[in-house]
Amino acid sequence: MNAVPLILTGLAVGVAFRAGLFNIGAEGQLLMGAVVAAGLAPTLALPWFLTLPLLMLLGGLAGALWAFVPGLLKARLGANEVITSLMMSYIAFYVTEYLVVNPLKAEGVLPATELVPEANRLPRVGDFLSGVGQNLGLSPEAIPSDFLGRLHLGLPIALLVALGTSYLLWRTVPGFAIRILGLNPEAATYGGLRVGRAIVLTMMLSGAIAGLAGAIQVLGVNYRMSSSFSPGFGFTGIAVALLGNVTPVGIVLAAVLFGVLQTGGQVMQRTAEIPVAIVTIIQALVIFFVAVQVPLPRAYLYAWGSRLRARATRWRS
Repeated sequence: MNAVPLILTGLAVGVAFRAGLFNIGAEGQLLMGAVVAAGLAPTLALPWFLTLPLLMLLGGLAGALWAFVPGLLKARLGANEVITSLMMSYIAFYVTEYLVVNPLKAEGVLPATELVPEANRLPRVGDFLSGVGQNLGLSPEAIPSDFLGRLHLGLPIALLVALGTSYLLWRTVPGFAIRILGLNPEAATYGGLRVGRAIVLTMMLSGAIAGLAGAIQVLGVNYRMSSSFSPGFGFTGIAVALLGNVTPVGIVLAAVLFGVLQTGGQVMQRTAEIPVAIVTIIQALVIFFVAVQVPLPRAYLYAWGSRLRARATRWRS
C-alpha cells in the first residue's frame, strides 16, 4: 500500500506549492508523525475508535510543528524554505534514529520500537469484507483476500484528505488566500492578506498532512518505527505532486501510478531478479516527459507561425 503515503505526501507538497512555497521537508515531517504514533501506540489503552483518531491527530500535529520552523523563518526572516525544510528533514532523521535506538527501542537486537498492539492498528478492508461476506452467506473464495488483505482504512482516509484539500483550496476563503499568495504575493499584501501568517499556517497544514502519512503508515502497514521506516516517501511525494499538476485528483492518480511501480519493482526483484532501480529510472522518465510536454507544443506553434510569416513575406514581395 505504497499509494497511501504517496497520496498524502503529494498532497502535503501540493498545498505548499499552491501558496508558492516549496516544502521539500515532507520526509522529515512524515518521520516525526510516524515516531510519535509508534511511541504512543503501545501505551494507550483506550477503545480503538478513540485511539486511532488520537494517534493520527498527534502524528499530524508533530508534522505541523516540524513544518512550523521553516514557515516561521520564511515569514519573519525571508529564509529560503527549500533549504530550511530540507535541513529539518535531516534533523528529523537523526532524532528518530536516536529515539529508535535508545529510549523507544524494544527488547531485541533490531533497532525498532515495540509493535503496535493489534487493537490499535488500522482495520483491514479484507477482514471487514470477509465479515460482511460471512453474514451474507458468501463463500471465502468470493472475496479477493490476496488483494484486499493489503488494503487498510488508511486508503479511504487518504482519499477523504484529498477531497477535503480540494474543497479547501477551491471552495473556501482560506484556500483562495493560499492560491492568491502563490499567484501574486504583492497583490495578496495589497489586498490586506497577512502574508507572514498565511505562510506559517500553510506550511503547518502541509506538515500536518505529511505527519498524518507517517502515522497511518505505522498504524496500517509497518506497525513499528525502525531506522529503515521510509524508502523516501516524502521526496517521492514531490514528484507525485508535480506529475499530478498540483491538483488533488491528479496527485491521487499519480500516487497510484507510483505505488504500482514501486510494488511491481519489488515483485520483479524477487521473481525475475530485475534491479528495483529500474522503477526509479521509469519514474524519472515519467517526470521528465511530463515536464517537457508543455513547452513542446508552444515551440512547435512558434516555429509553425514563423514559417507562415516567412511565406507571407515572400508572397507579398
